[in-house]
Amino acid sequence: MISFNVVDKYGTETFTDLLNTLSHTNCPIGLDTETTGLDFFVDKVILIQLEIDGSIYLIDATKLERRFVEYILALLKAQDRELVMHNSKFDIKMIANNFGVHLSNVYDTMWAEVLLNQGVGKKFYSLKELIEKYSGVSVDKSERETFINFSGPFTQEQLIYSAVDVAYLVDIMVSQKSSILSAKMGRVLDVEMKVCPVVAEMENSGISVDVPAWRELLKGFEGERELAQKDLMDKILTFVNVDNFTTTLELADKLCIPVKTKRDRTALE
Repeated sequence: MISFNVVDKYGTETFTDLLNTLSHTNCPIGLDTETTGLDFFVDKVILIQLEIDGSIYLIDATKLERRFVEYILALLKAQDRELVMHNSKFDIKMIANNFGVHLSNVYDTMWAEVLLNQGVGKKFYSLKELIEKYSGVSVDKSERETFINFSGPFTQEQLIYSAVDVAYLVDIMVSQKSSILSAKMGRVLDVEMKVCPVVAEMENSGISVDVPAWRELLKGFEGERELAQKDLMDKILTFVNVDNFTTTLELADKLCIPVKTKRDRTALE
């Protein structure tokens, strides 16, 4: 059973303990949020989970005064501790819109997993998958639905679920970093993690676009694409004698073009 401390009132022992722990730790901090929905402009952050050197704190944003929640978040940002999250863009945007604090020094376990697989395979990896892969623990995510349009109070099941969501993040990061550094992709990882909060802010606030200039660039790129397609086809035809293949499917397999579904493979036979 994972143990945790609920922080829901200023001046309590758990509140003081959280501040002391934050002030004296040098380790990465796992961070997650529970929200009333997925719209970062409308929905509310109701829980903020922190895992700090083995201790888990659940900050009840429905009870703890807003100014104290903001103070804790501002302290996290000011100390510049590495914040380990999964799908960090979501949490960054939710926290920014709810409390006005823009977190920046993040490590995203989802983005790191995509990097480890070098874009081959899945585009996104769930936290459930990574917990099972790196910690060998199977977790039930069905409790997540109970937070939608939450009106309180929290059940013990909801609190346990929230604690589990943050409990394994740092361990996952340690394993991922080891593999990434072994693959000599440390610099790429550093760039990816610096980009996370930037992209989150762009999605949150939007960006200015020079539409006429963009359309001119698009025209140029379309021309370059057509030339590249023709050049690629010429090289393929030089490399492969199409007369040696009786079906398009055989040619696709020779060129390692993935045709996976039975329907598509039948259509090319």
